[in-house]
Amino acid sequence: PHLRDAHYFGAEALGHGKGYAYPHDFEAGIVSQAYSPLGVQPAEFYRPTTRGVEVELSARLEAIRGILRGPAPETTE
Repeated sequence: PHLRDAHYFGAEALGHGKGYAYPHDFEAGIVSQAYSPLGVQPAEFYRPTTRGVEVELSARLEAIRGILRGPAPETTE
């Protein structure tokens, strides 16, 4: 429902757009939000190699995935 068009009269009453987090409103420009339909697991579509500019892309992708995963759970040790 948060991805449904909320730009027309009556959409708010239907709950369209409710709960949507606009990525540009956040410091990192990234939010952990489900875009796939319920029950569909997101897939990994890209795995950078260790060659050329993909090394830099790999570091950025890992930073993005870290943001999406959220903070690591605290340990008791």
